[in-house]
Amino acid sequence: MKAMLNRLKAAPGALLGDSARRAQLLDSAATFLSRACGTLLIFVISVALSRNLGAGDFGRYSFALSFNYMLVILVTLGLPVAGMKITARYLARGRTGMAVHFLLFAAVLVVAMAAAVGLAVSTIQPWLPEAYRQPTGLTVLMLASIGLMRLLADTARGVGQPLQGNLYENVYSRLMILAGVLWLVVTGRLDGVEGPILLYAGANLISGIGLLVHLLRTLRARPAALPGGHGRGVGRGRVRIYRGWVGVSTVMMLTPVFFFVMAETDIILIGLFSTDEQVGLYQVARRIAELTTFCTLIANVAALPRFASLHAKGDLRGMQAVVDTANILALVPAALVCASILAFGVPVLGVFGPEFTAGYALCVLMALTRLVDSLLGPAGEILMMTGHHTRTMRVNLLFGALNIALNALLVPRFGATGAAAATAVSLVGWKLWTYWLVRRHVPVEPCLLLRLPRRTRVARPPLGARP
Repeated sequence: MKAMLNRLKAAPGALLGDSARRAQLLDSAATFLSRACGTLLIFVISVALSRNLGAGDFGRYSFALSFNYMLVILVTLGLPVAGMKITARYLARGRTGMAVHFLLFAAVLVVAMAAAVGLAVSTIQPWLPEAYRQPTGLTVLMLASIGLMRLLADTARGVGQPLQGNLYENVYSRLMILAGVLWLVVTGRLDGVEGPILLYAGANLISGIGLLVHLLRTLRARPAALPGGHGRGVGRGRVRIYRGWVGVSTVMMLTPVFFFVMAETDIILIGLFSTDEQVGLYQVARRIAELTTFCTLIANVAALPRFASLHAKGDLRGMQAVVDTANILALVPAALVCASILAFGVPVLGVFGPEFTAGYALCVLMALTRLVDSLLGPAGEILMMTGHHTRTMRVNLLFGALNIALNALLVPRFGATGAAAATAVSLVGWKLWTYWLVRRHVPVEPCLLLRLPRRTRVARPPLGARP
């Protein structure tokens, strides 16, 4: 415990090594604040909707969002992930014109894919439960708005505007949704799920267009590193370049597919095989449980870029110090949140409505699962930062398929409880496997609890030594 406290005291110094790291930490702090504000807005929106719609309609609303986010993976074709890499590479080479061209091409392609996928989905609407059917126009609008928002928020990082991307995605759009929901409640027009879904789509579309304009202005105001950098467009070979962009993006689709499978398969299968009330209970319990790992993402954003730099230099001691520091910054809040859920989970769930207190056991199980995830450290991220992409991809495929199979097996019989158990087994199994791969291929210990005994043994003076 003493060693852990010493590491906690040393955390700021470990992250604030120089001016570049200080700037990085300030960016991470700004990202943390914007995400925290976005999380608070989601909480308030969820409370307003759940208390006025009830568990059944709130479950239908949650299913609609998860179903549309599943389709968005097809709509975006991996362009959000590829956009960070492609735009950053063009800007580093002074080819601002190409970065602008990619941004416009990707935005048009996402809208076109939204229309195509929306029309295709309309043909399977009769096979969906009646409560989950929605007009084709609303489906197209949802897919286009969410797809654009995902594309532009991720590409903003490659353009060097991560804070603006977070603000438009997590704050501005949700402020508009909250204002719309409150208006529906006050005017007494909140009598179904189509109104909130339309609000969600409209807010994301307006925010997406605003972010697109901001990114285009930023790019056009950017000085070119090469003569004529702004004008170096596509020119000849336009089709070949387009194919190259799409080829890179489709290869990168696997990562968002895996995280979607781990995050949304449970909600979709509960909606298909269980009741609307079960979907609503599960969604609220999951939202609260996700607070357990909220700080983990922020700690990784601050630490992992430095880890990659130290890995390139071969600085093993520095790599381990960065991982230790990130673990402390992630684990302390995770443990506190998990303990708070255990102690106060029932009254917190009751804020959403008295019927949601039945989800306490689900919330505890999901919170403990995420705590185990944090305890084992950023194993998957370390693998990606050290060039073990292929191994990570294979593990992701294996446990993504396992998650789908377990949910399909357990949800029809056990409902939301089966979904929580299936996701817990898949997530913990995935984390244990990635942890084992790190210990086998990377000379770093990602688990802080296993690091503490070693540091204690090193710190203890030899027997018989003078004080």
